[in-house]
Amino acid sequence: MEVGQTVDIGQPLATSMRSTEAAGRAGVAEFTAATGVLAQAAAAEQRAKDLKVKGWTTDAQLDTARAAAMKPVRASIAPNARRSDQNSLSYATLPADARGVVTATLIEPARS
Repeated sequence: MEVGQTVDIGQPLATSMRSTEAAGRAGVAEFTAATGVLAQAAAAEQRAKDLKVKGWTTDAQLDTARAAAMKPVRASIAPNARRSDQNSLSYATLPADARGVVTATLIEPARS
């Protein structure tokens, strides 16, 4: 923001880089954890398939293992990570609460 610039309600005035970086790290960590759970679920499903091939389990048990392990994990990875990132970033951004003109800047811009 520059002194003299006009702003509208809701327009971002400033963003905390530390909060943004923390949100990014949290999103990566959540995604990594979810993909680990997905890998475990895939392994459990494969074990159930192997048991089925050997005749040591039924189709119903294989279907149960598949449903219990895979569907909830697949459904949760992207939407939850996206919601978490959006929520974290909303706290990192300072929006204008009214229309007006910037009269002063009391924070330093990020340095590259």
